[in-house]
Amino acid sequence: MAKGKTKRAANGHIELKKVYVLKRGGKAVPARVLREIEGEGYEVELVETNQKVMVRSASSFSGLWPDKTMPLPSVVVSDREEPKAKGKKAKGGKKAAKAAEKVDAAAKKPKVAKVGGKKSGLDVAAEVLKTHGKAMKIPELVCEMIEKQLWTTTGKTPAATIYAAVIREIADKGDAARFARGDERGTFVAR
Repeated sequence: MAKGKTKRAANGHIELKKVYVLKRGGKAVPARVLREIEGEGYEVELVETNQKVMVRSASSFSGLWPDKTMPLPSVVVSDREEPKAKGKKAKGGKKAAKAAEKVDAAAKKPKVAKVGGKKSGLDVAAEVLKTHGKAMKIPELVCEMIEKQLWTTTGKTPAATIYAAVIREIADKGDAARFARGDERGTFVAR
């Protein structure tokens, strides 16, 4: 079918290469109709993100997008497109950019030792494991931390919180981590 040729749809005419209002996730977004695929629907490009998606029915469109409110196309930084993992959605936008700036700012700040403040659960767990001198399971470790009043929490699952933090430190820091897995399943030791 030639470019710009009119197609008859359930709710009117759908023209290729035109920008329509697409109802998606409770929002109205501008979408350019690229082509109709026989028996499957329409391949469209979301104008704001340049993401290509399939629309099964013409009833998902609710008229042409007004030209006055048309967002400007994204600026292409490079011609090379980053490979995406299967099943993952494309990430981006203002929120992602702000989050990246915060991570960069946090990485640049010098770390300062706490003076007289509360210690984190992970710091206390490292101390208790070091003084205990043997492998412990996380629930035992957390019970000892709370019984000796070294750490307080209002959380419903403190053992899960400490376990996740210990696993994350081992994964992030590797041999430099304060923790290591014990010989028995589910146990940890201090390095």
